[in-house]
Amino acid sequence: MIKEEVKRMRELTGFKLEWILEKLSIGRATFYRWLNGKETPKIPYVHLLKVLKEEEDIVVKYAKLNPGIGYKKLTYQMTDENIVYLTPPQVYGILTKYNLLNKWGNVKGKAEKEYREKPTKINEHWHTDIMYVRIGEIWGFLIAVLDGFSRYIIGWKLLPDISSKSVSLFIQEVLDKNPDVSPKIIHDNGSQFISKEFREVISMANLIDIRTRRNHPETNGKIERWNGLLRQEALRKDYPVTFEEAERLITKYIDYYNNERLHSSINYLRPIDYYKGNPEKILKEREEKILRAKESRKIKNKEYNLKLKLSLGATD
Repeated sequence: MIKEEVKRMRELTGFKLEWILEKLSIGRATFYRWLNGKETPKIPYVHLLKVLKEEEDIVVKYAKLNPGIGYKKLTYQMTDENIVYLTPPQVYGILTKYNLLNKWGNVKGKAEKEYREKPTKINEHWHTDIMYVRIGEIWGFLIAVLDGFSRYIIGWKLLPDISSKSVSLFIQEVLDKNPDVSPKIIHDNGSQFISKEFREVISMANLIDIRTRRNHPETNGKIERWNGLLRQEALRKDYPVTFEEAERLITKYIDYYNNERLHSSINYLRPIDYYKGNPEKILKEREEKILRAKESRKIKNKEYNLKLKLSLGATD
């Protein structure tokens, strides 16, 4: 027993009790409580910032209803939908506790290197690329223009061919719908993008034409990432068998991608929030929701501790 050990050390060394207790990291009050044989039962108070049981249950239920979502995205999605207001570490802890973490966040895309210059505003960088789309027994060719700052899909078209003329006409259509912008056009070295027709469109609009490094398509990584998401989250789930079905499927997914899907590269906001909205306002609102929930949590946990203290007859 520690009491006998302290007594024995005093007898052997002659040192003061305070010095011995300090070396053993034992408080005086604790030692004398042991000495008098009085053990104070530990009251199971909770930390004032402990996540509430009802909040925990909400996270578990929401996660089960929304598989394939990483914990950070899940956190901000619940906040924006006014489901529950927690921080990513708190949600991570809950999913880990219930052995749910490894079941979510399995939808992944390879993070590629981007063009070396970073855009600072919308319509500064436009990325474009062509993706092959299997439609029944034939191929379609999807071309899209993505804004590098917001990740917003500005325009797209499913083409039956990828001739230089078709690609150039599409780019001209997108420019006609956005007459007041002068972005840099970033693309790979496909024959359609280095054709005479394409160069004429870019020249007439007085735009800067930027080709990615040959044999390094990853430098156009933002739209490569978009292509991967479209395949993984839409085309592989609902295999289109007609051209019209493919167009409907792509239209639906782009609407979801632009207006609903939270994007990790833009603070888990939606592309439309950056392209047409006020991201700073939304981020501030998120922070305020979490702070209000934190204060409410403190009050409820304090009330719980007080009731527990009274029920056990504890005194200060």
